[in-house]
Amino acid sequence: MKKRIFDRILAVIGIFLAVCFAAVLLVTIFGGIDYKEFDNSLVKSLFVAMAALYVAISILTIINLFSDGDVVKEIALDRSRSGSTKATAPVIKSLTRKYIKAIEGVKCTKITLVLTEYGVNLRINLKVKDLEVKETTTYIKKLLDNVFETTLDYKFHSIDFKVQSLKSKYQPPTEQLLEESQKEVEKLRQLKLQKEAEQKAKEAEMEAKIMEENKELDNASNDNESIVNDKDLEKDDTEEEQIVEEYVIENDVPPMNTEHKDFEIEELDTEHFPRT
Repeated sequence: MKKRIFDRILAVIGIFLAVCFAAVLLVTIFGGIDYKEFDNSLVKSLFVAMAALYVAISILTIINLFSDGDVVKEIALDRSRSGSTKATAPVIKSLTRKYIKAIEGVKCTKITLVLTEYGVNLRINLKVKDLEVKETTTYIKKLLDNVFETTLDYKFHSIDFKVQSLKSKYQPPTEQLLEESQKEVEKLRQLKLQKEAEQKAKEAEMEAKIMEENKELDNASNDNESIVNDKDLEKDDTEEEQIVEEYVIENDVPPMNTEHKDFEIEELDTEHFPRT
């Protein structure tokens, strides 16, 4: 809530200063204010102060935008009509450090209380040595929840951890991992070879189909050529027959009787059939 109010105040002041600068600039451009009037120590001081205030507000706005939330200085443990009970941030930090210090291999470096829209978060920076991170943070969270519920009757919305340093004595099984990695690499190689074989088979199948289609096209073209040749021969025979018939009709030549095998060739009458 405080963060939102602070954001609104900064936004209003920044907008007001920006409008003032813009108004003075526009009035000066259109001749409402002579530039000689700015040659005054009072005016210069006023504009310098406004510029410095605007820069400071801009910096605060940027910082506030990138901050996670409000840093809490105290938390309310109990509220009623008769009064309220609060605990300060140093009390929370002291209890946290006390019980984390008792855990061997864990060191607390920083504790922050942050107010978010869901509640108060307790953020702890840790250095862990020779311990498992997940198991350690889970244990610390349960421990602090129990401590604060018992001593202060308060429960934080969340407890967040940030591991800044980790020293581990864990020795990984290198031989087993190496064997598994070799098996995985060999499996990948087999998959690669299988894919390449499938690709080659597809290419060979495509080439066979293309050759078969080319053969069918060649056979079809040969058939078409033979058909065209037969048609040309038939056309030539019919043309020759037509020429003979036309010659017979023009020269009035009687048809030859070829029913008998033995026939004599009669001499043509030169009167009726003149030589050409």
